[in-house]
Amino acid sequence: MEQYVGKHFGPDALVEAQRVGNGIRVRAAQKARLLPQLRAALQTPPHSPQSH
Repeated sequence: MEQYVGKHFGPDALVEAQRVGNGIRVRAAQKARLLPQLRAALQTPPHSPQSH
């Protein structure tokens, strides 16, 4: 894929594609790490307000 992009679109396009791809991978990893916490938070009943 890198060879194709580099050949047809030039080195600047290759660098940009790598940057975007890295960003996508980072966001996917963050979501995978946060998913168990999100599931737990959604399954926990909401806290009742405390009256003083």
